[in-house]
Amino acid sequence: PSPAPAAAAIFAGRRTLELNPDHAVIEDLRRRAEADAADPTLEELTQLLYGTALLDSGFSLDDPAAFSKRLHRMVRLGL
Repeated sequence: PSPAPAAAAIFAGRRTLELNPDHAVIEDLRRRAEADAADPTLEELTQLLYGTALLDSGFSLDDPAAFSKRLHRMVRLGL
């Protein structure tokens, strides 16, 4: 469900992603970046993290098709 219309209007331009630097996912991303900052999967994973945070917060994605393609690419890499 999306936020109430009044809340949606207030927060429409104010998306803030707060990260816990001690979270296992963030620690893994940091290690990958330190090992190879040019790793193309870093951007993909970061975009997935942001997209899932938007969905978890009740927002919609600007480009759901791009999110889906990104997710499928990451699943294929993991297989």
